[in-house]
Amino acid sequence: MTAEPTTPLCPHCGHPLRPFQLPENSGWDGQIHFACFDDDCGYFRRGWSWMFDNYGVRASYRYRIDPVSGTESPLPVWSKDAIKDRILDAEVIGGSPDDRLSGEGKVRTRTATGKGRAAAGRASTARRKKPAPKKGTTS
Repeated sequence: MTAEPTTPLCPHCGHPLRPFQLPENSGWDGQIHFACFDDDCGYFRRGWSWMFDNYGVRASYRYRIDPVSGTESPLPVWSKDAIKDRILDAEVIGGSPDDRLSGEGKVRTRTATGKGRAAAGRASTARRKKPAPKKGTTS
């Protein structure tokens, strides 16, 4: 019998974490992490005053977890809607929560075109090279 896939929950509000694509050059491993995007989460709501009181900036953070290493840390955000455009319409498939956190489970993502793809384990961080311009053209 296969374990039912489960979605990780935010330890601060109990809301299901959602997969999102990391911004380029974020410094984190992989391409997909999970975060709490519940605007009523106490961690997110308290973050606004904490960041202003300690750093004088109008920013907050959301609870974030790296699904490969299991590392938890804040995801800095500058507005309520920041990073929400990077949320993936995804479902976790196969494996237990421990498998998913160790990289054994898979995340199936659906892109804007509706085509799905599966990413397992550590995603490649290699950058695609831009093709060289054709001779006789400028770009």
